Amino acid sequence: MIRTILLSSYLSHLQVLPLSTTQEPLWTLPLPTTLGATCATWVSPNHVESDILLAAGGVDRQTHVFQIPSLTPGTSEPSKELYTLHGHTGPISSVLASECGSEIITSSWDGQINIYAMPTEEITEHQVPAEPLSYLAQRDLKKRRKIGESETRGPIEGLTDGDIGTGGWRRMPDGIWRGHKGRVGALGWAGRDSGKVVYSGGWDGSVRGWDVETGANVVVRVSDFAFMRRQPAGSRMPSFPDPWVCDTIPSLTPI
Repeated sequence: MIRTILLSSYLSHLQVLPLSTTQEPLWTLPLPTTLGATCATWVSPNHVESDILLAAGGVDRQTHVFQIPSLTPGTSEPSKELYTLHGHTGPISSVLASECGSEIITSSWDGQINIYAMPTEEITEHQVPAEPLSYLAQRDLKKRRKIGESETRGPIEGLTDGDIGTGGWRRMPDGIWRGHKGRVGALGWAGRDSGKVVYSGGWDGSVRGWDVETGANVVVRVSDFAFMRRQPAGSRMPSFPDPWVCDTIPSLTPI
């Protein structure tokens, strides 16, 4: 089995690199905007060897879920973006997937955590309309309302070659977890194989535990600094932040 590492880049792409060689990347997956990728994770479990899913969070406030045919060098089949996950109002800070790949969880500088259930059937329609202005986090909404239907919009920052609306099927979150009073910096599982509790570290100095099934904030610890440690991964080495977990933080206090 090829050992690989997943790399997200502010050059606005995602790369799958062979870990033990100096050869070219196995895959380079461009995001549909030039605003940069902030984090990435594998979605498909390690045993999946074809139609592998991986995800990258972006400064564009979206999470892009890609499918690659395999990790075999020289594969001629193309990759594609399957889903574009909406719902955040700030840059994505962390993305992780459940052990079986059925859920993706994202955090953002908007202070919230979103959970998305991956479709089990073929998707035929978007859940949210295309709106390129949503890439502009600081745009004045009052000015936006004054734009007439017949007026010509100027170029949109971050869009590549004016490709408005490109990407995967646009999806909205199936659940939203709120509790942090500020930016959320990282996510991690309470135990890599538990799939029951996700921890989040925030800029407000709190570490919070969330029940994945109910969305309840079941654990909280507040201090001056929210600490999350790095844990080794398996044959597919994720980039930040998937290997960051909180299961050894002492004295976590149940609510």
